[in-house]
Amino acid sequence: MSFAYPYAFVVFLVFVCAHIFLRKSPALVANARMMSTSYGLLKLREILKFSSIFLIVFALAAPHKEFEKFPIIKIQSKIALVIDVSYSMDSTPLDLYGKTRLEVLKDLSKEFIAKNPYDSMLVVAFGENSLILNALNTDKQYLDFIIDSLHIGMAGGKTAINDALMRTISTLVPDSKPTDSASILLLTDGFDTDSVANSGEVVALAQQKNVKIYSVGIGEGADYQSLEFIAKSTLARAFLAKDSRELATIYDELNTLIPHSVIEPYRHWFVALPLGLGILGLVVFWIIFFGRDFFSTKH
Repeated sequence: MSFAYPYAFVVFLVFVCAHIFLRKSPALVANARMMSTSYGLLKLREILKFSSIFLIVFALAAPHKEFEKFPIIKIQSKIALVIDVSYSMDSTPLDLYGKTRLEVLKDLSKEFIAKNPYDSMLVVAFGENSLILNALNTDKQYLDFIIDSLHIGMAGGKTAINDALMRTISTLVPDSKPTDSASILLLTDGFDTDSVANSGEVVALAQQKNVKIYSVGIGEGADYQSLEFIAKSTLARAFLAKDSRELATIYDELNTLIPHSVIEPYRHWFVALPLGLGILGLVVFWIIFFGRDFFSTKH
C-alpha cells in the first residue's frame, strides 16, 4: 500500500505533541467535570479521540494500492506507419537472406509495434495512391495482420509521398485542434514522382496540427534532401539506411525519439472507509463527552 500524500501524517503528530504538552500543563486544562470522570470512561474517550483523528488523517494521506497488470492510459500516443509499396521496394535485397526492402520493413515494423503496446497506430500503404488500411488501433495482432498484408504495387507503382503524408496527417488529427502526441514514421526508397501536393503544403499542415514526421530513406536512391526538409520543419529527424542492419538501428533510435503513450497503473483507493469511521468516531466522542450537557440544557 502507498500514500499519495504521506506528509498528511504530520497533522497527527502535531495533534499528539499538543496533547502531551497540554497534559503537562494542568493549569491550561483544569476541569472539574473531567476530574470527576471515571478512569475507564476517560481512557475510552482518549482511545476514541486518537483513533478517530488517526483514521481521518489516514484517509487524507490518500492510501491506495497499485496494480501494474491493469495499466491506465493517461495520454494516448498516435503513430502512423507510412510505408512505400511502390515497385522499387521490390528491388535490391537489404540483407544476407535476400529479403526485399519491403520484406525487411514489414519485419522491423512488427517489432516496433510489439515494443509499444499502448500506442494507437495507423498503417498507411502508398504508391501513386495512398491506402489507409485501418482505423487507429492498439490491437497488436490486428496490426501485425495489416502489416503482413502489404505487397508490392497494392497502391500503384509510382510514388506520391506528399499526397500520402497529407492524407495521413488529416486522418491522425481530423479536427483543427493541435496535439502533442501524433507522429508519422515515413519509410520510402524513392523520390516523389506523382503527388499533387508539394513539400511546403505538407509542412504547413503538419505544423498546423503539430504532427511530427520522422523520415527514413532506404538506399542511395532516396530523396534524402526532401525527407530531411520535411522532418526538420516538423521538429523531427530524418535518417538514411543503406542496409537492414542500419535500418534496424534506426528503428531502435526512433523508438526512443517518437513520443509514446503515458500510462500509469490502476489504483484502488482506500479513502471512504477510514474517513467514514473517523468521522463516526468523532461523533460518538462528542456525544459521550458533550452530549449529556447539550441534550439536558433547558432553553
